[in-house]
Amino acid sequence: MRALLSEKNARVRKRAALAAGRIGDERAVPALLDLLKQDRDNEVRQMAAFAIGEIESPAGADALMAVLNNTGEPNEVRARGVEALGKIATALPESDRERKRAYGEAILNTLNFEAGRRSRPDRLTILLGLTAALRTRPEGAGPVVIRFLDYSDPRIVADALNTMARLRLK
Repeated sequence: MRALLSEKNARVRKRAALAAGRIGDERAVPALLDLLKQDRDNEVRQMAAFAIGEIESPAGADALMAVLNNTGEPNEVRARGVEALGKIATALPESDRERKRAYGEAILNTLNFEAGRRSRPDRLTILLGLTAALRTRPEGAGPVVIRFLDYSDPRIVADALNTMARLRLK
């Protein structure tokens, strides 16, 4: 698998990243982190983020949080990063409250950033961020989710309402 993840052809690297994620072996995380951090192709980088989320390994969380904190990252990479962080946070044991809280906070910060980009928000980042918030159930999600209720995109409004209902937010 390592050879395929370092293949010259970006399509091969992308498909190998997806396969690594689907297999779910934590030993693939270092190679996927290399792709996420260094690959020239943004489709490969977003698939690496997705695959890290599929593996649900906390070993990938710091890199995902770095992607979310860097607002200059391509939208697609940030969207898959927030999705992956939500999956990792959900898989953490209840005893790991502090990390779960930090990941939930990063998800809410990403949603807040997108809500503040009223002229050019990224639809996919918002939708995947709302799902991540629903999965992680972070404290203080209500005021962040409410910001999406007046969007013109009916899918975003529907997902925000669904998130509010399922989190039992007032």
